[in-house]
Amino acid sequence: MSTSRRNADDIARDYTQEALDTIHEIMIEPLAEHRDRLRAAETLLDRGHGKAVSAVINVPAAKKLQAQLVGMTEDQLYDVIRSQPLPRMLQHVQDVEFTPVETADPLLALDDDTDPLLR
Repeated sequence: MSTSRRNADDIARDYTQEALDTIHEIMIEPLAEHRDRLRAAETLLDRGHGKAVSAVINVPAAKKLQAQLVGMTEDQLYDVIRSQPLPRMLQHVQDVEFTPVETADPLLALDDDTDPLLR
């Protein structure tokens, strides 16, 4: 490929504003399907603020290690997680704060005064 030819990334960048305008138009179009408006809003949020970080927990295949992890308290598990951060995560996360969830099911924490469906 010659140096005078532009690659696809450069060409696509020329249409960034038009693409964002199109996404915005779909998002605010009252006659558009809800799923299309939601997808457009998600796309703009992801572009403006970055995608939300998600964690994947791999359960070890070794039965002995599985049994060891099952026998640990939440505090012990948090200590293990804190002591062995992923190398690629170190550049993004310096101090990870883990907060245990007080209620396993958030719906159980609702009372009749806060849930409009229960009034």
